[in-house]
Amino acid sequence: MTSYELASPGVVAEKFQEGVVVLNLESGDYYDIGGRTAPLLDILEAGACSKSLSQALDLREPGVGQEMHDTIDQLVGFGILRPVPATVFEISDDVCQRILDGGKQFHLEAHSDLAVFIAADPIHGLDAQTGKKSK
Repeated sequence: MTSYELASPGVVAEKFQEGVVVLNLESGDYYDIGGRTAPLLDILEAGACSKSLSQALDLREPGVGQEMHDTIDQLVGFGILRPVPATVFEISDDVCQRILDGGKQFHLEAHSDLAVFIAADPIHGLDAQTGKKSK
């Protein structure tokens, strides 16, 4: 059974009140993640089995499980997430409600307009290859 985690170290994320901004350090692309996708990331990173989560969501709102899988496929395709073995198979009502409370849809928006700046980041002093702070 599968869960997912952030594809670190090449991907970094910062949580905000409204959602999450994810940066792929290799491509320079960044992603605005909100709606139901933001809590989904937390729940998957906690080890939730995606199949169990999908089934539990569908019991509460038919069709949401497939939307969730489509969103995960996009996140994997963009290199944001990678599969890992699941550790949580029992999905509580509270977990499902966190996702459903995120709004009416899963939100993932890709941007590439900062890619040219990733190679040289004088403000944060990140090494373009490793994504770590330069000395």
